[in-house]
Amino acid sequence: MELLESIHQKIISELDTRGKVSQFLLANATIRPTSSIYKNNQSPSLKSRAFRPSRPIKIFYIVFAVSIWAAIFYAIRVQKDINQGGLAIVMIASLIITINVLWQFFYDNTLNFSIQIDPLGITVDDQFLEWEKIRETSILNIPGRGRGLNYLIIILENDEYLSFELTNFYTSRGIVKSLSKYIEYFKAHAA
Repeated sequence: MELLESIHQKIISELDTRGKVSQFLLANATIRPTSSIYKNNQSPSLKSRAFRPSRPIKIFYIVFAVSIWAAIFYAIRVQKDINQGGLAIVMIASLIITINVLWQFFYDNTLNFSIQIDPLGITVDDQFLEWEKIRETSILNIPGRGRGLNYLIIILENDEYLSFELTNFYTSRGIVKSLSKYIEYFKAHAA
């Protein structure tokens, strides 16, 4: 547990240094082993599972950005004396939103990766980690609006760790519970 707390502090420090999350939210961050999130290993046999960034969320944000631009162009076409200053502000804000959506869902490699969990281990994109080399798996949660920010933390047997932000992932049960369920099942049934 001491190792987990040490890693928790390192990750919080890294996030604080990058200015990604406010100090207030970082102060309330918690880290929990996946074994404490999903305790029931009595699941019927599970098959390998690939987790990918959520398509419906991507589609929603793309439709949202396109509809903002459609509304802007419709307003320009229909209204004869449109407020140019207000229109410029709306267009700049829309451009910022559009660029953010495109970046987050298509170009940011730290948010767009796949996670494969199977009897042999965990594969994140092309990086394969055997169960024998994984000491612990945990979820770091930084509370915020909605679900907050969640990170999958994989602690290796040499006490190094890997962290993966789960912002673009969504499942009906919640990505944290789903990941924990598959990780704990396959960890217990490792080949």
